[in-house]
Amino acid sequence: GDHERIEGPLPTTAAERALAEAALAPFADRILYGRVDMAHDEAGQPMVMELELIEPSLFFNRQPGSAERYVQGIVRRCGY
Repeated sequence: GDHERIEGPLPTTAAERALAEAALAPFADRILYGRVDMAHDEAGQPMVMELELIEPSLFFNRQPGSAERYVQGIVRRCGY
């Protein structure tokens, strides 16, 4: 069957970052995680393919310190 493959992190362009920030803006104050999957149109401009606000695997093993930052965010949200 088909399996998702993660090859990142990949470098992002300013246009891709701006699109991701705009896509997440309505939720930014309420989420600890968000992922914007993109594709490029025929002119090479990024467009949103998928917006994920939950993820079964957060790939903590790919970025040192990410699990700790996530836990700190949860603790702050809980008011501790």
